[in-house]
This record gives sequence, structure tokens and C-alpha cells, in this order.
Amino acid sequence: MRSENSRLQGLEERILEFIGEGFVGLHVTVETKLEALGSRMSH
Repeated sequence: MRSENSRLQGLEERILEFIGEGFVGLHVTVETKLEALGSRMSH
């Protein structure tokens, strides 16, 4: 039972890592799009 629990914990950590990376990537994409929109509007 103990090994099953540690395996689940490892999976949870990987999922959280994946979500974290995805969130950062999304944030960068949104910022880039906002900057592009802003520069387009200022011209």
C-alpha cells in the first residue's frame, strides 16, 4: 500500500509541474498578444 501511495504522490507532483509550466506559457502568450495589440493601437 505504501508504494502505491508514493507512486500517486509522484504523479501528483508531475501534474502540478505540468500545470505550472502550462500556466506560465499561457501568461507569456497573453502578455505578448496584449503588447502586440497595444502597439497596433498606438500607431
